Amino acid sequence: MLIPCFRACVSLLILFPATFFPGTGTMSHVDPYGTDAWNTVIKGHKWWVIFPEGFKDEAQLHCDPSCSVKDPLSPHWYASVGINAARSEYGVGGYGQHVLQKAGETIYIPDGQLHSVYNYGETIAITKNFASAANLDEIWMETVTSGDRDKWRSMYYHTLNRAQRRRVRQSPYWPPGQWEEDKSVPDCDNDEDADSTDFPMREYDPKWAPQIGDLVEVEYSFAGDDVSHWAMARVLTVQDSAADVEFLDNKPNDGKDYQFEFLRALPKEGDVVEAQSGGNSIEWYKATVVKAYLNATWDVHYAHGDMDFGLTRVSLREHFPFSKGEMVQMLRRKDGQEYWVDSTISDISSTADAKEGVTVKHFDGKEVEDVPSKLLRRVRWYFEIDEDVVVSTVSDYGEDSFYKGRVTNVRKNGRYDIFFDDGDSDSCVSWRALRFPWAMEDGWDEE
Repeated sequence: MLIPCFRACVSLLILFPATFFPGTGTMSHVDPYGTDAWNTVIKGHKWWVIFPEGFKDEAQLHCDPSCSVKDPLSPHWYASVGINAARSEYGVGGYGQHVLQKAGETIYIPDGQLHSVYNYGETIAITKNFASAANLDEIWMETVTSGDRDKWRSMYYHTLNRAQRRRVRQSPYWPPGQWEEDKSVPDCDNDEDADSTDFPMREYDPKWAPQIGDLVEVEYSFAGDDVSHWAMARVLTVQDSAADVEFLDNKPNDGKDYQFEFLRALPKEGDVVEAQSGGNSIEWYKATVVKAYLNATWDVHYAHGDMDFGLTRVSLREHFPFSKGEMVQMLRRKDGQEYWVDSTISDISSTADAKEGVTVKHFDGKEVEDVPSKLLRRVRWYFEIDEDVVVSTVSDYGEDSFYKGRVTNVRKNGRYDIFFDDGDSDSCVSWRALRFPWAMEDGWDEE
């Protein structure tokens, strides 16, 4: 039975001409990223050494002094270590096995299996490594801990299905950013983080005044700290343009009143917000708050009909109307199955937030008109260095002027540096301000 492969499989045609590479092969190793592999010989012979299942101590397999060379190659290793594998016990109740593979034969190597291979004479073979869905946890761990953000993002956003994404989010290796190599200096704010500061609910409104009992967020800073922080609190008293609050997250009250400009409102019943389904996904769905609790949790009713209960603050944010060129995913139904299609907003009607009259263009070029917001969700999108983009220079949600440019740097904190076609540049740009040029090709005005 074939195990589903959820990651792009790589096939290699390997040729070992005896004239140039006599006795080629490998020393003992385990294939990377938790992958399985198969190998088929077309011509020649391969000598495999398969070590017992569970044996991992490669230090026992180093070439001994009988190799007689400073830097032993695979022929030296096979002459010293490999040849003795079948008569050496490896501490796990088993011995090594020798396998001679001939033309037309295929060998399968499961993930984690320590092995080595040696080519007799001229050998031609085809091999493929693949990631099995049965081994998702280990593959995700190895991919994340490699420190390469491109690898885990490609796997997460373009290969895993919804159930597999949910599974890796529940693993010890989420969020994966903490294992990324520091390729740039994060000298600007993070772009979407677990900190509620990055999921603002309301901008400051000079006409707004909190009421006693309201839940709010309070901006404060520690003594000697120039960085602002936000904490949830309940309003105790209101006087003039200041409020006395009680913090909810064990932050000691400092006894001072906070001016309204340092407060921002949290959702109330009936407010339209965006929420993460289940409280831990990367997708954001339009929803209405049906219940706001004093312990700072919320029940919401999604536009597509589902409900969530007891969501915490980091799973909610302000709902913004969709904008032209914005990357989204659209819900499609076919043969009783539901799936999400990568898309962009190609047109906004005058009734976009009332009758939800948006036109969506799928990445394959197909357009769908009058799509309601209940069939759309926002997803964090990633761009690559040297990728052409169109950038909003005013709003993170792309409401005003747009300029063509190119990504010159991807910062560890998720923001981008941009070089514009007119010679100007900008740094620390949010992904929300970026668009694919092909999504903006019809009728947008460049300032």
